[in-house]
Amino acid sequence: MTGLYLSDSGTPIISRAVDLLASRTIHGAILSPFATPRLPDFSSRSGRARQDARRCVAEMRAAGGHILLDAHTHAVDFPGANNFTRYNIWQLWPGRRGDLSTPDLRQGHVDLVIAAQNELGVEVLGPTTRLNQPTGTQAQWAIDLAQRTLSSAPTGWLTIAGSSAFWASGNALDAHVGLVSQLRPAGYVLVVTRPTMTYPPQEVTDQEVEGLCRTVHSLQIRSPVIVSHGDLLALPAIAAGAVGLGSGWDLRQRVLGADAFQIVTTIRRRGSRVTYRELLGVLKRREAETLRVRDAALSNRLIPGELPTGQVEEWRGHMRALASVVDQLASQPVGRARVEALRLLYSAADADFRTVEALVGRLQHGRRSWLDAMIGGLNLYAAGEGW
Repeated sequence: MTGLYLSDSGTPIISRAVDLLASRTIHGAILSPFATPRLPDFSSRSGRARQDARRCVAEMRAAGGHILLDAHTHAVDFPGANNFTRYNIWQLWPGRRGDLSTPDLRQGHVDLVIAAQNELGVEVLGPTTRLNQPTGTQAQWAIDLAQRTLSSAPTGWLTIAGSSAFWASGNALDAHVGLVSQLRPAGYVLVVTRPTMTYPPQEVTDQEVEGLCRTVHSLQIRSPVIVSHGDLLALPAIAAGAVGLGSGWDLRQRVLGADAFQIVTTIRRRGSRVTYRELLGVLKRREAETLRVRDAALSNRLIPGELPTGQVEEWRGHMRALASVVDQLASQPVGRARVEALRLLYSAADADFRTVEALVGRLQHGRRSWLDAMIGGLNLYAAGEGW
């Protein structure tokens, strides 16, 4: 079954996840030791226990969710990462946090990650390094961690995490992915790591999108593939055969950016955004209201009824819109039919975005940000497959 996965972000997740599972908006969730405590935490002012991992797994599984715990080893050495308050409680390192320099340290880390996952009763998902290129020491460590994971847990899943440059590295990417695929895991979690949580990410290229699609295409032949923190920009991966796409209500769930792992010392004002299924993109609240004033009929076609009001309705609208597109793509067979279905959606979205831009004027993030690299990358992938 193809569907959405809720990424973990530190915001209490259970009630929203159960609600989304009940409405079949999401298929599961991927927890993170950076966000969810291993043990009940009574340090909040309310005196109530924070939603610990065991409780999250129990309640979300009871609601029918597929739950994974991603150790997020690939985030530990993000530049500026310093928010380890919850993470350290998990005790996932036999030595200094982040040290993978020896075989014993890598084995010790794998053992502790698997022990934590076994404690929760979830499938094993191996740790990995964050790659900027598919060769070199970090890439060798990633393969070694994968081998050690499956040696201890033959039915485990594996993670491949890398920057936009990694996913755009062509034949070298294919060679690295080939080494991982030879290990025959039960499934994969793929993620594009970003320098910031800018939404939508600005460094996306045609080559990144094509590389991700090509990787999904080759891996999904034998095992399911989930693209975590993919959001709208991972729709081409669904077209290529991914069974899961990670997203959520805040930016830490939609984008895996380095600043998500930094202690916040200033108050961040949560932006008001409206997701448009037909645009395959998001407008700022002011832009959405301007569109509604200038062309109510178009606004109503793009979002029937009133614009969502308030943060809860905005994130519900986002998740419903994203799930609807994923469901529409998943109704087509993997391969050319699904790619053509997404091409049609992009063509319609491009035309509508041009009309919106003409009506509203300069958008903070317009058609180019939301569509250009996705259309270009999907076309490169399709051309490579002879479609």
